Amino acid sequence: YLIRGRDRCLLVDTGFRQEACRQALLAQLKELGLGPGDVDVLLTHLHSDHSGLAPEAAGERGTIYISEVDRPSLDCTGEQRAHRWDGLTARFADEGFPPDLLADMEHTNPARSMAPPESGRYESLTDGQVLEAGGFALRCLLMPGHTPGQMCFWLEKEGLMFLGDHVLFDITPNITAWPALPDALGAYLESLDRIRAYAPVRALPGHRGPGDLAARVDQLKEKLRGLGYELVGTEPLKITLAPKSRGWRGTELGAELARRGLVCEFADPDFLVLMLTPELPEKTLEAVAAALEEIPARTPIGERPPRVIPGEPAMSPAEAIRSPWETLPIENCLGRILASPSVGCPPAVPIVVCGERLGRQALDCFAYYGIRECTVVAETKK
Repeated sequence: YLIRGRDRCLLVDTGFRQEACRQALLAQLKELGLGPGDVDVLLTHLHSDHSGLAPEAAGERGTIYISEVDRPSLDCTGEQRAHRWDGLTARFADEGFPPDLLADMEHTNPARSMAPPESGRYESLTDGQVLEAGGFALRCLLMPGHTPGQMCFWLEKEGLMFLGDHVLFDITPNITAWPALPDALGAYLESLDRIRAYAPVRALPGHRGPGDLAARVDQLKEKLRGLGYELVGTEPLKITLAPKSRGWRGTELGAELARRGLVCEFADPDFLVLMLTPELPEKTLEAVAAALEEIPARTPIGERPPRVIPGEPAMSPAEAIRSPWETLPIENCLGRILASPSVGCPPAVPIVVCGERLGRQALDCFAYYGIRECTVVAETKK
């Protein structure tokens, strides 16, 4: 990937240090009126299929940016690199790797034979750092796992994410053992959880096809509308169904999906929410579409949720929490004071706040949303 700038351009990853890759890269740069030294290089991680041509592309004038974690593996002397490989070779031998294959790997393993040479002007990047290039702001996100210093680059304003090899759409990233990363697989899984916080409109991986997830989700939304589902909200990677129009409560539809191995983010009588993330495989989206098409339409449900009205304050929340309490079925709670703190997940609104008196409408709301018991302030015995 190339980001054009007025003074300098930024090339994201390069390719193996082999002639076919070199010629392809130089030819494509030439088409854009660029040559070695006209670009700075941004490496997502240290692997030679990404870094091998970095010094050649950057030339004497360019800078090679890489995470401070992965940098020592590239910005080092030949002696240091050989020492590192000797340590890995010894470990392979200890684990029972055949000696003849070990000897052959010294010349055939592209991690060694196609890695960048001892040259280049490197600069370290840290987690959360923002790199400016071509009028774009790229936030550096450290995502260890594939390598200890794998980074993704987030262009929040544009909704773009350079993924490197952290998330791929057509193949699976390989996770290997690293001396500096004792639990590479655990680190990778944690990094996958971290990247879920971002919702790129377009995700750009280091291999094969990009994931235009937002466009794919739009297609899915249109299909669901055609099937008679009512959709609400405009978030690009979130599908919120109001399935009563198709004869299903949200909780019922959620149970139907769960029976098919698909778990929704949230469901209540009126809505069902599906949260989609860049690492979601295409087959999962297809399974969601197939399941929602397969579930038959029924008579639309006209039932509406009870109206929530402000409760009647009876004591302060602090007084209510500290008071003796008891848990009762909701049908026995009319007129009683709520004793338990009610903390809704934003942007949820609590039906009643601790310290308020429970009226008929509040209890109707509890029943509607499946709340069967309530903790209330114990009545003083006379």
